[in-house]
Amino acid sequence: MHHLINNVNKGFSKSGEFNKSVYLDVVTLFSIYQYRMENESVKERYGKILLDMANKLLGSMAIQSKTIINYVTAVKELLDRNPYYSIVHEVNRTKLVKRAGWVKRGVNAPESIAEHMYGCYMLGKLFLPNNVYQCIDYNISDIENYAGYSKRTILDMLMFHDLAEARIGDIVVQEKEGKDTEKENSFFNYYEFLCSFPYIYGLGNEKKLWDEFLGNATINAKIANDLDKIEPVIQAYIYSKNGNSIDMDEWKGYARKNVNTTLGQKILFVVMDKIIAEPQRAGEKADKMEWI
Repeated sequence: MHHLINNVNKGFSKSGEFNKSVYLDVVTLFSIYQYRMENESVKERYGKILLDMANKLLGSMAIQSKTIINYVTAVKELLDRNPYYSIVHEVNRTKLVKRAGWVKRGVNAPESIAEHMYGCYMLGKLFLPNNVYQCIDYNISDIENYAGYSKRTILDMLMFHDLAEARIGDIVVQEKEGKDTEKENSFFNYYEFLCSFPYIYGLGNEKKLWDEFLGNATINAKIANDLDKIEPVIQAYIYSKNGNSIDMDEWKGYARKNVNTTLGQKILFVVMDKIIAEPQRAGEKADKMEWI
């Protein structure tokens, strides 16, 4: 530890530049501390030193590696505050932060980010074919584009696609700017490096999936993005049935315009025709459907 600390400090030149060959020493130093942090003597001896070093590294304009910056930022959480509390606290904040679009429309008791992500997940769980061969049930015309189809991947994307909004707040899609996306990206970078902490195993692949979802280039990302647009149609219908003033034509029109995959369009049809259409018996007017 002492040897590595000296090496990292020597990496800073008087001119303000930083020796890139020391990047490996930075990672090694903080990694060793992570795996020995439960040793109270190690924590007492090196905790303050490494916190000062983390602040120095993050405050330096000479560090060009985003990987190093993201890693040191994550480790600083360990040194500055309890990372386990932080991650659980932020995940649970998704239950509290209300969806901005419904708030702006004055909806009574608007859903949270977590409720939206769960709604997207269950929509996919219920209506996505289990494998590419079952897509035949939806009569997919461009089935040749579905070679990489994976229901599991799509569900994983949907379960956490808005997770970063626990920290940055919910932002209506039409109002989201590049800086907001960059903040979300930084958040998932932070999550990715948290998996290097002892006892945390389930965050290592989320950044890759987030990048795929954001890029919207693969068939799985396109379908996930489609379901993210379809779920609000159901939610809007539920709100309208609970006495809120909702323009269903607006939500239907937006989904029809922005759902792009063949499978997404088929699921949107099911939602329109089987879920939000008023139930009707032969020769009778539609009954009012009650929603809890």
